[in-house]
Amino acid sequence: SAADAVDTAIGWADTQDVDMSLAAAINRSGAGIDVDAAALAHYLRTEVTSEYGVDASGLSAWWGTDEGTNGQELLVLGGYGTLVDELAAGLDIRLGWSVATVSLLADGASVASSDGEVLQADRVVVTVPLGVLKARGIRFDPELPSEHLAAIDAMGMGVLDKVWLRWDKPWWRQTTEQWTRVASADDSFIEWYNLAELADAPVLLGLLAGPEALAWSSRSDGEVLSAALASLDRFYSAGW
Repeated sequence: SAADAVDTAIGWADTQDVDMSLAAAINRSGAGIDVDAAALAHYLRTEVTSEYGVDASGLSAWWGTDEGTNGQELLVLGGYGTLVDELAAGLDIRLGWSVATVSLLADGASVASSDGEVLQADRVVVTVPLGVLKARGIRFDPELPSEHLAAIDAMGMGVLDKVWLRWDKPWWRQTTEQWTRVASADDSFIEWYNLAELADAPVLLGLLAGPEALAWSSRSDGEVLSAALASLDRFYSAGW
């Protein structure tokens, strides 16, 4: 199967001396030779690109497919803000407080704002977006080790855009939550999620990931809508 081919390629890559992309590992290991090409391409688009926001040619075979925590896939009702509010309860959170410098001290660490205010702590945990680190938006004293800087510069960021469509009433009969199809390379939308039951509203969610998301980011809402409806028309024509 396509899943077995990818697992085999990753296992083969683990035995190599240098890292490579997942696509290169599949090709060089020969893991995909006996797998239907369309099935493999579909698996990579739905299980790699949609999961990680980058296609197999841009994903590390060594580090790119690490699994997260175990458990079921869940949908957060009410928005992710509900999680943040719960975690933030009782904490001293300062909005609009722009970090300029993080310094290592003899007895701990300090964080200085762009306005010159300084906070001291035993430890500082930095969780800023990768783009901030790439742009050297925060100064570290002492400077980060060269290995850290090289890793920051080498790493990329996945892209995943969500397109929400809401109707006055549902035109579909299916109650299945996930819709997918083996699509041609020119069909940007291949995965849809039926949120009608969960959201108590006739809502479908389409995913644009990796190169597709980047390509569509400069398009108008009208163009995105046309492509989305063209994709859904295939499900409609099939009697969904």
